[in-house]
Amino acid sequence: MMNLKLKRIVGCFSIFVCVFAFLFVGFVEATSVSTVSVGGMPYALAVTPDGSFVYVPNGEDVAVIDTATSKVVERVNVGVNPSDVAVSPNGEYVYVTNRDFDGEGSVSVIRVATNTVTSTIVVGGDPLFVVVSSDGLYVYVLKSEFVDVGGGYYQSFGVVSVVSTATHSVLSNITVGRGPSGLAVSPDGNHLYVTTVEGLLFVVDPSLKTETASITVSDAGLRDVVVSPDGKYVYVVGFMAVFVVSTESDAVVAVVSDLGAPMGLALSTDGDYVYVTENWNNTVSAINTATNLVDFSIDAGVVPYGVVVSPDGKYLYVSNLDYVATDSPVVTYVGTVSVISTDPDVFVFGSSSIWLWVVIVMCAVVVAAVAFLVIIRIKCKKTKTAFSTNSNINNNVITKPQLISQFCVFV
Repeated sequence: MMNLKLKRIVGCFSIFVCVFAFLFVGFVEATSVSTVSVGGMPYALAVTPDGSFVYVPNGEDVAVIDTATSKVVERVNVGVNPSDVAVSPNGEYVYVTNRDFDGEGSVSVIRVATNTVTSTIVVGGDPLFVVVSSDGLYVYVLKSEFVDVGGGYYQSFGVVSVVSTATHSVLSNITVGRGPSGLAVSPDGNHLYVTTVEGLLFVVDPSLKTETASITVSDAGLRDVVVSPDGKYVYVVGFMAVFVVSTESDAVVAVVSDLGAPMGLALSTDGDYVYVTENWNNTVSAINTATNLVDFSIDAGVVPYGVVVSPDGKYLYVSNLDYVATDSPVVTYVGTVSVISTDPDVFVFGSSSIWLWVVIVMCAVVVAAVAFLVIIRIKCKKTKTAFSTNSNINNNVITKPQLISQFCVFV
């Protein structure tokens, strides 16, 4: 007969198997919920305010991902070489920069409800980045314009075009430093922040149509830039590091170093973390804004670049410049978007996850085994009671109750 100690061992083992299985699936699935193929070279992406769709320009068209199914549901044809993207605060329009290298760069305006281009705004130059003001009244486009500096040499100067969302016309152009490489707008809309390949961060007042400060951040080139929700800090990607700049002192107050070729930045909805993609490591690292240290890193796709956070803060959408290497020097890009949980310990089960079914089967077998043992024990008690009160051994014939009673000795 199974003694009390053995029962406890079986019970504890059953619980351990289920808990271990869920922990294992949690570990596997927390890194990447799903991967969506978008093709081309997706440098940037943007999510609608309601979290329903992610728009991804890939140099060929704009892929529209339905976040409920993690599938591309639409492809929108825009201008030449679409690269950057921003969504209006009300979620009605998407703005995409088209890098037409003949100097006729433009911005395509997509209506979200129909996924059709309703307008094309010619801004000229090479439009690199686009952001929208928090009130939705203005679109700011950072473009590069090549200027003849004599002797047959040209230099790239940054120009911010201020565009009215009501009239789709360029209201003004603001010249900033050489080699523009990143653009962000403060939450209150009063300041624009422009990074350059010369390691400078320019602060621009769009109402005054001029730059108000120039901050030396690094002696190497800068890239992406984001502003904290309270507007007190600006986070800037530099060479192998992320720099933290105080907007009060206009100075670097912290450096998060030893990163693997950081590229894109995104702030968590509560401002507690800055997420940064790392090209060399194929990861996304979470920088704690209270300590300015990396708390954890999560696997992404191959050569992760852009990153955005879902409005509810639960997921990251990361664009990856995935590619297929061939014998020829030409590389074929097959861009993807990784959907990642922002909580490294959360249990997230993808709809196509084989591990989910493994856990379900394992737990079902354990529960069935425990239930079988319980039923047998109850049956044994009844059978033994009946057998002890009415023994029926005749001519060496073993009856069914006797057989069950003998089996119960081992249970």
